[in-house]
Amino acid sequence: MCLSAIYLSNLKEVYYAYTAEEEAATGLGTRYFYDQLALPKHQRDIQLKHVKTDAKGRDPFTVWKS
Repeated sequence: MCLSAIYLSNLKEVYYAYTAEEEAATGLGTRYFYDQLALPKHQRDIQLKHVKTDAKGRDPFTVWKS
């Protein structure tokens, strides 16, 4: 499960079956993900590009709060 989704959905508990070490042994580890997050944005392998949008009077954050 995506860590962001866990926090955004306000979960209080998450159950898992395998440790990070067991996960890494299969080549599916999340270490790379956490290492990337620790880097300054300009040094990450994937660059996020902000794109301005025209919400035409309907700011999505305002709609979300309503």
